[in-house]
Amino acid sequence: AATDRAADVLVQYGFRKPLRVIPQMGVDPALFCADAGLRADTRASFDCPSDAPVVAFIGRLVPEKGIDLLLGAVATIPEIVCVIAGSGPEEATLRALADDLDIGSRVRFMGQIPSMEIPAVLAGVDVLCLPSRTTRRWAEQFGRVLIEAMSTEVPVVVTNCGEMAGVVGDCGKVVPMDDVDALSIALEQLLSDQAHRVELGRCGRARVMDEFSQRRVVEDTVALYQDVLERVT
Repeated sequence: AATDRAADVLVQYGFRKPLRVIPQMGVDPALFCADAGLRADTRASFDCPSDAPVVAFIGRLVPEKGIDLLLGAVATIPEIVCVIAGSGPEEATLRALADDLDIGSRVRFMGQIPSMEIPAVLAGVDVLCLPSRTTRRWAEQFGRVLIEAMSTEVPVVVTNCGEMAGVVGDCGKVVPMDDVDALSIALEQLLSDQAHRVELGRCGRARVMDEFSQRRVVEDTVALYQDVLERVT
């Protein structure tokens, strides 16, 4: 199973045979890593002061991703720049919301970012935020961008939607869904405390190396197949 939650569902529906949890995706820590030179170039592309606090969202622009909550939190924190990378049906609505909140000048809508450019985007931000909300038919099942940010030593702020808290562990901040105040507090705490950001960033990188690197996923998958072969031969 890809996650502990997925394993629980299998058991709930009657699966009683050996079961292991192995992420379906890993991250290349050589590609997703902190890079001071890349950070400076990316900051310039954001068209913001070099010392401005930057929070980013990367993903689909749809209601369940909770980007409206992020904009609401940004409106309460002066000088913060918000980078939104992605496309989707909510873009026009979110642009209008940013204007209504009087933060349009502090929000950068980047559009869809090619996957190979995501490491550069992450290298230039201070915090990644994924404020997803569970719906009747959907919950965040993993959040690949989380492990990409953690590998880049970017601290993450997420909601308790789906599996995200399990992915982040102790290496990020988890807030309740649909709670703009809690999200704002978590972001402000991180953006005002560089030492804490560095601590969480290093924790995230170590967690990725232990649990979510491509090498670790391959090793666990090979071990699973070896175990199966031993059982049938």
